[in-house]
Amino acid sequence: MAEDGDTKFLVDDDRSAKLEAELQKKLTRRDGSMMTLSQSKKYSQMHADNTAWEENRLLTSGVVRAEPLVNHPEPRSSED
Repeated sequence: MAEDGDTKFLVDDDRSAKLEAELQKKLTRRDGSMMTLSQSKKYSQMHADNTAWEENRLLTSGVVRAEPLVNHPEPRSSED
């Protein structure tokens, strides 16, 4: 059972304050005004679309090649 002062959530107040500050920073425009949530989602989608387009152009032009990722085993530590 919860003692006096305990909360139902296992979130550190310092950590949650830090995360809230980071979110506010992400939602702040260059001119200092705040973005709405829908504007933030639209910006994120536009950024993702632009990144995908740029990667496609690089692959199509032959500047870079797509190679399958190879899963390398984790290096063993000397403790094993």
